[in-house]
Amino acid sequence: MAEDAHSALCAILRGSPVGTPSVPREAIVAIAREHRVHLLLAARVPGADLTGEVRDAAALDAAREAELRRLIDALAAAGIRVILIKGAALAQTHYARPDLRPRIDTDLMIAAEARDATARVLAALGYARPVETDGELCVSQMHFERADTTSGRHPVDVHWRISNVLAFRDVLTYADLAREAMALPRLGRHALGPGTVHSLLLACIHRVAHHNNSTQLLWLYDIHVLADALDDRGRDRLMAIADARGVRAVCAASLHAAADAFGGRTRELATRIDARRGG
Repeated sequence: MAEDAHSALCAILRGSPVGTPSVPREAIVAIAREHRVHLLLAARVPGADLTGEVRDAAALDAAREAELRRLIDALAAAGIRVILIKGAALAQTHYARPDLRPRIDTDLMIAAEARDATARVLAALGYARPVETDGELCVSQMHFERADTTSGRHPVDVHWRISNVLAFRDVLTYADLAREAMALPRLGRHALGPGTVHSLLLACIHRVAHHNNSTQLLWLYDIHVLADALDDRGRDRLMAIADARGVRAVCAASLHAAADAFGGRTRELATRIDARRGG
């Protein structure tokens, strides 16, 4: 039953006719919650018994958006050009509405030399940093959180490299992302996110480097929508960067996993990367 519900859910999310109509709706909803794609399911299937969660997600996103505007503007005033990455950026760029992309925290990328100044700005805004491991070789990010009784918790991860894993941390640098950063106008005139090629590379790497080749549908859906958004030039650039930075196999594995769930142009891109590997 769980396998049938999983297949039916993937079919709904990719816009295909559901191949197993006998699967109870509650089983599909349960799998969607487990894989954190329940909000996407609610957007595709009206009446999926998720009204309360959709309402809560919209309220949470509104609070996050207001807080992010405040944070980004304060960093910009201090001369710090910050780039949103991962879910926080994808919610703005590749989802129909930002509240459809759940996330636990907000990930920001800064230049390494801006670490101390960034920490001071966040402290001035009421963010606290927990006691955590530090050191140039050990970590590539700092954690902060602010909480209030009106808008709730606001956890923020500030990165100056994309990963704590040595093999991946310099695959994409802040300078790489900054060169092709795109505006995120909903979050104000200073808000930026990575271009689609860089976002896809980050999504492919994140799934492997930090989540042990996870098949969670939320992360696979990110990869699917990003891959489908690439034109031929973008695909060529993705393969060239993956080749040059030594992550071709990682990208192929992530693209194949996403294609197994959602099909689409993701399969074609995964096949092209495999063919290039064979060459």
